[in-house]
Amino acid sequence: MTEALARGWLLAWIAFGTAPAGSLVLLLVHRITGGRWGEALGPCLRPVAALLPLVALGFLGVAVALPALYPWAADPGAVKPEVAALYLSPALFTARGAVALLGWAVLAGLMLSGRASRLVAGLGLAVYGLTISLVPVDWILSLEPRFTSSAFGAGFALHQLLAALALATIASPK
Repeated sequence: MTEALARGWLLAWIAFGTAPAGSLVLLLVHRITGGRWGEALGPCLRPVAALLPLVALGFLGVAVALPALYPWAADPGAVKPEVAALYLSPALFTARGAVALLGWAVLAGLMLSGRASRLVAGLGLAVYGLTISLVPVDWILSLEPRFTSSAFGAGFALHQLLAALALATIASPK
């Protein structure tokens, strides 16, 4: 796979997954807090959150293209050996991404089926908070392994929420 194709896939996959993940978070928050805002946005948020299994499936393209995308996957010597062994390894990268995306897809399924209690929604938000602090660092920041940012996950989560709100605003019939 060429580097340009791999980077294009990564960009398209991240862009495609932004609104579904943000929609899930808003549905989880509404399940806990209630209110008319969630009832008004729900008809727009639910079908978008239902796309999360497709987002998870799209991760296969990223996993296949690891050496073309990430310098640490093509040349493990590009990063410190202890970092490569404990964090930037293809197996751990794929496992973290798969666990996060499958977890989000399961949460979306529970929310859409109406089987998510307030407790499940709260635990789901905690899981989201943990995973969103890890996976954007993998997916985006590790393109440049020497760059670090402690607030990157929070900024990524904010983008997901804003994308879901913007989509719901545009698609809302009211």
